[in-house]
Amino acid sequence: MAIGTLSEYKTTRGITHTGFDSRITFALEASESAMEKFCGVTDFGSATYTDEAYDGENIADIWLANWPVTAVSAVKVRFYSTTITQDSTTYTFTRRGRLIRDGSGPGFVYTDEPPEVGYYSPGYVWPQGNQNVLVTYTAGYSTIPSDLKQIQYEMVDAIRASAGRDPAMQSENITDYSYTLQSNTEKWAEWSSRMAAYRRVL
Repeated sequence: MAIGTLSEYKTTRGITHTGFDSRITFALEASESAMEKFCGVTDFGSATYTDEAYDGENIADIWLANWPVTAVSAVKVRFYSTTITQDSTTYTFTRRGRLIRDGSGPGFVYTDEPPEVGYYSPGYVWPQGNQNVLVTYTAGYSTIPSDLKQIQYEMVDAIRASAGRDPAMQSENITDYSYTLQSNTEKWAEWSSRMAAYRRVL
């Protein structure tokens, strides 16, 4: 799901013609990509991710790639040619995307150890292995927060305003008239500060 839309941006900026649609669409896509990278998500909108693979590291935590997590519908552990669906009582999750092996359920999990060593390992951990934990979950916002939209639209404004302008020129004086532009560094510092609440820091 996109953060903002072309039609909404144009409405908020009082644009009624279609002459700038291509430029605005480009700016929307560029700003959304920057915001997703900064916040560490694939998509801000609500989506279901099926059998997303993670490495088990013999610890109790796995951090899911997307957040906020609203539901975990299935967790599976690969064991050689066998994939075992885990009982939902053996794990919990947090909104921030932390999948936790829960000690309230059975205390045994499949491992990647050779069969002669044993199929099970005691302890409340995700067994070590390469891409051996598969998670199906739902994450993201069903309604995009309005402050994220506002930040994106400000980014689009900045991209549009910089078109055809020398980025090195930050101020100008003409007789009694002068102006000073906010630098890109200053703009990004302000936006990143406002996006901090949506950024996951492990």
